[in-house]
Amino acid sequence: MSNRDHQQSGGPLLSTLLPAQPLTDHQRTLMTEFLMLDALHQRHLSRLEAALGPLTTAQSQRLFFQDIHALVHFRHTFWGLVGDFLTAETDLKYQLAFWEGTSHRKQVFDRRDLSQLHSTRITQGCLVETLNYRALNCRVRRTYTVNGHHLYWEQNDFTQAGQPVAWVDGLMALQRELEPKAAWLQQGILRIVDYT
Repeated sequence: MSNRDHQQSGGPLLSTLLPAQPLTDHQRTLMTEFLMLDALHQRHLSRLEAALGPLTTAQSQRLFFQDIHALVHFRHTFWGLVGDFLTAETDLKYQLAFWEGTSHRKQVFDRRDLSQLHSTRITQGCLVETLNYRALNCRVRRTYTVNGHHLYWEQNDFTQAGQPVAWVDGLMALQRELEPKAAWLQQGILRIVDYT
């Protein structure tokens, strides 16, 4: 079919060449709101990045998650990328514990339970992720404060042979153990923190 046939049949080419209809008053109101919110978002993002650095860096360092669903999505990606390897090589066990802010009730979830968290509403409290590399006798813990559904990182803990180890020293020890077995780590495709 030629361009002329498309134009005569009212195809996609014709719709892109003809001027659009003017926006209705309602559409203009919605567009004005959108443009104001977008400008506000850009100003706030600039202020945030001036104080925090690039937002993508803060996200990659896991300094915050939008909500529990973002953490669950991150962990599902983790399991798809390196989780099965780690489970086979290190007998990795995962646990997520949440202490609700007002009742202090504790809920515990393992890897299989993560999907259930999509329906869980977590608004206030403390959340602790534990990755236990049992064959290596080491454990990684990340603690988050949950405030208004948002997760804010508080601290990382690394334990080896039951003893606390500085975070960087622990990661280096974990890297030494995993590097001979992990081609992605050897080749620099993934960093050791990606295995936590």
